[in-house]
Amino acid sequence: MQQPPVGSHAPVPWATPPRGELDRYVGARATDSYVEVGGLLSQFHAASPVRAIAEGILADSHRPCSSILPLFSALANESSSHWREQVVAAWALARVPLEPQERDAAAGMLLDTVERDEDETLWERFLRGLLWGYGVMLPLCLIGSLLIGRAGDNVEWADVFPQMLFVMGSLACGLSVPVCLVLGRFRNIHNDLLRAASAESLGRLHVVESIGPLAAKLFDPSATVREAAAFALMEILPRLTDADYGSIDHRSMTRLAEALSHPNTLLVFKILEALRKVGSGSALPVVERVAREGKTRQLQETARDVAAVLEDRRLREREARHLMRPTSGPAQATNNLMRAVEFTDPEPTLQTVRSGDAPPTEWL
Repeated sequence: MQQPPVGSHAPVPWATPPRGELDRYVGARATDSYVEVGGLLSQFHAASPVRAIAEGILADSHRPCSSILPLFSALANESSSHWREQVVAAWALARVPLEPQERDAAAGMLLDTVERDEDETLWERFLRGLLWGYGVMLPLCLIGSLLIGRAGDNVEWADVFPQMLFVMGSLACGLSVPVCLVLGRFRNIHNDLLRAASAESLGRLHVVESIGPLAAKLFDPSATVREAAAFALMEILPRLTDADYGSIDHRSMTRLAEALSHPNTLLVFKILEALRKVGSGSALPVVERVAREGKTRQLQETARDVAAVLEDRRLREREARHLMRPTSGPAQATNNLMRAVEFTDPEPTLQTVRSGDAPPTEWL
């Protein structure tokens, strides 16, 4: 049986364990989320306020009057050792009642987290391992070469130091490089979980300002982040209305138009419907390409309809720009007008010019 496209529907609700018994579900995956919250909570301290809030959400016993400040504090803590608290806080912010100011603060922090790009490539981790290996051995080899130079006859420390650093540094790199590769890999996984939880929460909170960053994350190297971003856009885009036209900036509109090349056809349909409501003329070339190269006939027809709407908007945008542009300043035009000189008696002036005398001072 053919599987539905990734991110095309919301995950089904998870049968939550009883309060205080999450340790039995360490390997369980919360299917209402793209983050394994049960496994993370089992590693929390028993007195952690973030764990108490998350357990209340899972057990459906969280009270609206309870304080949610620990969630904001945990998400603001950028220490790598508190990554579990960050992930659970990002997951929980979309599942607790929020006041308007709290919702706005949560949206801003989640947006910063989604746009965080701290993943290290394999080459960067390898270079870090080399730096640690040779960096640790540098002072040791310097001290050793100085001692050998003092003790030996006709031996210069400058001759011994490079050889010792090469040998000792190479041996140290044999340990530091694999360690940095492994630690960097785990750090990337933790960062991906945090970005996925933040993207999912942005979708559940229906943050319109996150459309651009989420569209960019549709092509993220992490599969978890891609799935969470697709789910979030599925939640936000259908809620857009014609009144939202003009509320999306140019950069976000460009990213949303580029997302039309995503392999999820259902998501492409959702993006086209959103562009019909809030799209600007800048998205017209990409929509026209989908109208020509769409995977299905219905997709091509939908893209043609959207292209006609965007073409009309582009013409109106051009007309508005031309009508609002002044040709010249009114004050400048008034100052440049030429005025005729008034003469009280024109006859003497004409006679003076004919006789070759100097013109009157009013002419100068």
